[in-house]
Amino acid sequence: TFLRIAGVDVHLVPSNNHASPSGALPFLLPPTTSDSTSTTAPPSSNSLKSAVPLTGGKIERYAKDHSSHEIPTESSSSRVDAYQALLSQSLRPAW
Repeated sequence: TFLRIAGVDVHLVPSNNHASPSGALPFLLPPTTSDSTSTTAPPSSNSLKSAVPLTGGKIERYAKDHSSHEIPTESSSSRVDAYQALLSQSLRPAW
């Protein structure tokens, strides 16, 4: 939701903590980039660079860097603090 609010084009898929590089959710796999400068040749497996998976606060940084509009940097809203905690901290089931 945060990425979509920021205007970042994303494709969401269901996942679990076993697929996460850190073992925690959420995580983001940025698009792969190509080493090739030629756009006419189809990309080969050797010319694609896998992006480093992003977790926690790095997702917010990615959204700010790739946003289609300005995202406020500071807010004193308790709702913003709650959403940021969801991004940077893992949730555990309540007992």
